[in-house]
Amino acid sequence: MSYFADSIDLIPDHIPDIGFLDDAMFVEIIIRELRSEMSAYSEFSCFREAEDDRLSETDKNLEENREQWLGEKRDELHSKIAATKNGNDEDFIFHIL
Repeated sequence: MSYFADSIDLIPDHIPDIGFLDDAMFVEIIIRELRSEMSAYSEFSCFREAEDDRLSETDKNLEENREQWLGEKRDELHSKIAATKNGNDEDFIFHIL
């Protein structure tokens, strides 16, 4: 994020029409890097809420084995993120708005 605050850019911002092109490229890269983490967090949150609801309906202790099943899901999602990051970049397409 410090790139955006720095006054020295690859392409100076004051150049008409292309001044913010390098900034746009970095935004695209950041979004691409965070997409898998955001998706995993959303999946984890939905899983946790559904599992809490399911356990509360069965009158089971919500804290019993909580760390175990949350840990298993967390590990599964970390593996998915790592696999995504280790994939090739052939499907990466830069979009100019």
